[in-house]
Amino acid sequence: MTGIEVEEHELEEEENHTMVIASNIVQHKELLQTAARCLADGGCILARENVDTNSVLSSGFRLNVVFEKILKDEKLLLLRKVIVTLDSFIRNRRHLSLPSLYLSVCL
Repeated sequence: MTGIEVEEHELEEEENHTMVIASNIVQHKELLQTAARCLADGGCILARENVDTNSVLSSGFRLNVVFEKILKDEKLLLLRKVIVTLDSFIRNRRHLSLPSLYLSVCL
């Protein structure tokens, strides 16, 4: 294949990646958060998990499970980073437990 490069790096130093591949990441919340931060919007994590791993993620990770396949001795999860646009943020603002946002414009 052309245009694909596989490298091993420390996640803390990375950003805007299309895909991260990891094993048993869902049970390690801090590692999952770090992996989510290094993804570009719309990027994915391919996770190899134990069969009994719960696939429900906290909304704080900004990740959706888009594919789940249980094999004989493991579960594969494809997690996609949610794309947050200003429009979707404003539309869903009433669901957030944040203080009101005030903008001032200087002319």
